[in-house]
Amino acid sequence: MPHEAIDQMIAALDSEIKAVRKKGLSSSIEVFSGLYKGKDDNNFLYAFRVGSETYVRDDSPIKVVIGREEAKGMVVSLY
Repeated sequence: MPHEAIDQMIAALDSEIKAVRKKGLSSSIEVFSGLYKGKDDNNFLYAFRVGSETYVRDDSPIKVVIGREEAKGMVVSLY
């Protein structure tokens, strides 16, 4: 691969990293139709439907907000 192409890729990645740092990694995703699936020790498992196609990595930390109530958790998987 030519040196110039590598320099362009590095510059593009640097630009994306700066944009993520400036904007932050958090975003809101609307979910609905939550169903309780079970409990293990102090962990509760719920399944939600998402309103639009989205990508979230497994094990990503999340915060579920309903009105003024919120709960922290993690993504187990998206399907």
